[in-house]
Amino acid sequence: MSFGIAIGVFLCLAVVWGVGNVMRSKKIVALRAQRARVRKDLTEFARAATRENGISEIVSLAAEVAANSFGAHRVVLLLEDESGWVASQPVGPPPPPLPPGLSGLFGWFKHNPSIASESELSRGRFGAMRTPLRLLMDTYAVDLIMPLVHHGKIFAVVGMAVDRAPTILDRELLRIFRLEVTAACANVRLHFEASHLFSLTEEVDMANSIELAMVPENLSGGAGPFHWSGHFKAAGKGGSDFIGIYPVSERSVMVVIGDAVGYELAGTMVSAVVKSCCDEVMRLAPRETSPAALLETLNASLYRANRPALASCLAMLFDAEAKTVTYSNAGHLQPYSVQAAAAPTPKHGADVGVLKGAGALLGDLERPEFKLCTAPLDKTGCFVLLSDGLLAPRDGAGNDYGYRRFHRLLKTLPCDDPQAVRDGILGAIATHSPAGSAKEKSVPDDQALLVVKCS
Repeated sequence: MSFGIAIGVFLCLAVVWGVGNVMRSKKIVALRAQRARVRKDLTEFARAATRENGISEIVSLAAEVAANSFGAHRVVLLLEDESGWVASQPVGPPPPPLPPGLSGLFGWFKHNPSIASESELSRGRFGAMRTPLRLLMDTYAVDLIMPLVHHGKIFAVVGMAVDRAPTILDRELLRIFRLEVTAACANVRLHFEASHLFSLTEEVDMANSIELAMVPENLSGGAGPFHWSGHFKAAGKGGSDFIGIYPVSERSVMVVIGDAVGYELAGTMVSAVVKSCCDEVMRLAPRETSPAALLETLNASLYRANRPALASCLAMLFDAEAKTVTYSNAGHLQPYSVQAAAAPTPKHGADVGVLKGAGALLGDLERPEFKLCTAPLDKTGCFVLLSDGLLAPRDGAGNDYGYRRFHRLLKTLPCDDPQAVRDGILGAIATHSPAGSAKEKSVPDDQALLVVKCS
């Protein structure tokens, strides 16, 4: 009898386990379907946002995505105009005016741009902002607050009513949603600022202004075990090359270099869009972003089916902990690996290799696949990233510096010193084209160079 009872209990447990697995499997399938649907909606939003010319239009478009993707039955938008912050509602009657005494909350948003939900207001990170946040939520009957902030500038605040505490999946998708909307707003503002900048060509030094926007303020520096030294020079009043350096952790750093297709203003505008989006992605999610994922996001910000805008771009993640370099290439000039030779000679002190692998240009395809490649990170050498304009200067006979001459030059440079490598490259090119360097004439094409070493 006891044996029969044991068999019965076992069968009951097996049935419960099987039903649980079936229910869990259905839930996993449903979650995957939700994730795929929302990601598709966000991709469509990124594409549609490129056709809008104002932040209010983009935020209104985002409100539609929020309603469809997250089941928000109320979306309230807060935008700032000359009179202050004004609330609007894409669907339904106009919402009430903003309650007084919330100016400090908007200042707090600039330094705390993460999403706030009503279910989390008791957490310590909100501190003294709990009361104004709750007042804002109660005034507009919403339970999620999403500030859109870029480089300390707040574009808008989106409030959503979803009537539930956000799940882990909700948080993941909302983070991506906020990233896409913020990047779209930043691109619109950058277009406006660039247009204004170009209207002042008689009053400002255009080359210096572009350099500040397209490259880090200091191209020689370091973070953790990494050190770098670089060079940038724009051709004429416009520049299409760009460089980004983003420390990811104490032991890793992401480096981006690119070149837009286009001359002067056209190329500069394309580069501005890509560089702005890159800055925002690496600010909001540096640890979660791989080189391939970064290029996919940059491609989405640039792709337009009816108005092609193209740029080459190389993204490299240097990881001292894993002793690897992972990279993805969107049609850019391949980087060089310069390592100390096993048997150096006076003329050949380094072994020079090329990191192969390239994909489509940014903006060329709607959904390109960017291959993620890996190379060893050797502390005895360095990596050289450049744009093709660096090798464009010509000598008196009309011969440009070229890739073969550059490859031979790298073999002779001290690969353990990034600044020495940079200076050696620039000195050799200046010697090749002395007339241009002596008179400081405009270079024939934008020049970008970055030498990176792990010590």
